Amino acid sequence: SKNPDFSQIVINRVLDTNSFFYEDLAYYTKYFWRVGVEDETENIKWSDIWFFETELETVISTIKNDSLLPCSGKISWESVKGATDYSFILSSDSLINAEGVLENKIIDIKDLIVNYYEYNLEANLKYFWQVRANGDGTHSRWSNVFSFRTDEGIDVKSHNDDSFIFEISPNPFKDEIFISKKIALKSKIEIKIFNIKGQEIAKYIIGPESNDIRIICNKLSSGIYNIFIQTEDGTKLYKMVKSE
Repeated sequence: SKNPDFSQIVINRVLDTNSFFYEDLAYYTKYFWRVGVEDETENIKWSDIWFFETELETVISTIKNDSLLPCSGKISWESVKGATDYSFILSSDSLINAEGVLENKIIDIKDLIVNYYEYNLEANLKYFWQVRANGDGTHSRWSNVFSFRTDEGIDVKSHNDDSFIFEISPNPFKDEIFISKKIALKSKIEIKIFNIKGQEIAKYIIGPESNDIRIICNKLSSGIYNIFIQTEDGTKLYKMVKSE
C-alpha cells in the first residue's frame, strides 16, 4: 500500500510461499507492507507493518547517443524527481575503467528542468559518460553508458585572418603566449584557459586599452589547451599546444 493504514492498496495476493516478487512500482515512492496468516477460523493475523522506498528514476539523456558535438559545450539530461544532486563520470573508455576516467564529480543543479555538465575537450576523439541521480538516502541506478565524438575543433591558424579580432602565437608554445588585438574594443577582454579535461586553470581580465597581451605559461604541463577569449562581440575558441 501507499498508505500505512492500507487505504490505498497496490498489491493484494494470496501466496503459498514466503517470498514475493514485485515489479512496476513507481519510482521514488514509499510503500507499506504486511503479511497475514489465516487461522482455522479464517481470521487473519497480520504481521507488523514494514515499509521501503523505491529508487530514483534512471537518468535519461537529452542528447542523441553517439552524436558529433563541438569540443566545448554541455552534456545534458532530464531532471529526476527527488534528486538532490547527480554523480557524473566522463571517460575515454567505454567500460568506464578507472584509468580512463577524465571527470568524476557531484553536480548540484537539482532545480533545473534539464541538468548538464559543461565540458571542454580535445578535438576528434570519442568520449563516454554516465550519470546517477542521488536523493535523500537513496539514488537511481547508473544510466546507460552514453557516447559522443568531438568535432575537428578550431585550430589557431584558421583564426589569424580578417574575420577574427585576435592573433595568438606561437603555436605550439613553450613558456609564453602572445595575443595581439587587431581592432579597437570598447569593453574588457576575458581570457580563460582550459586543459584537456575541461578544467579551468587560468583566467585573466584585460582592459580594452591593451593591444598586446603576454601570458606566462611556464608552469603548465605539456599538452593541448583550449583558450577562450570573450569580448563584446562574443566568444572565440583557440586550440593551443604546449610543447615540452
